[in-house]
Amino acid sequence: MSVATLRHAAGVGLHQAPPEGDGQDLLLTRATGGERIVPAFTSKSRPIPAGDLIYGLTREDQAVEPLAWLGKRDCDAASHQLTADSREALLVVLGCPGEGAEHSEEIGATVAEVLTAARFELTMAPVPLDAL
Repeated sequence: MSVATLRHAAGVGLHQAPPEGDGQDLLLTRATGGERIVPAFTSKSRPIPAGDLIYGLTREDQAVEPLAWLGKRDCDAASHQLTADSREALLVVLGCPGEGAEHSEEIGATVAEVLTAARFELTMAPVPLDAL
């Protein structure tokens, strides 16, 4: 979603969605140093340095399965890449410091605009956000 990233100067990720109702949560956090990721378009696992920003899927009391690593090397996980058969996706909008939820919604609208212009049919629904 490079268009949205360029237009809004914000981090945007588009990933294969986990099955609905499988009990996983999306978590944005700093890596502990024990996480690994197989970057998209590769097959070799890489360690993620402690302190780098990651987001991924987790269940209660389980480690984060990274969807993306944002640090010295920005990359998405190969295991959650969209494919030609993908019918559901998870759009992650990190937003920008000092900007509110409206800004993130604008970024999501830009992604929808780009995808519909490319003749993709889509329906978007927000993922509930739990305050920490």
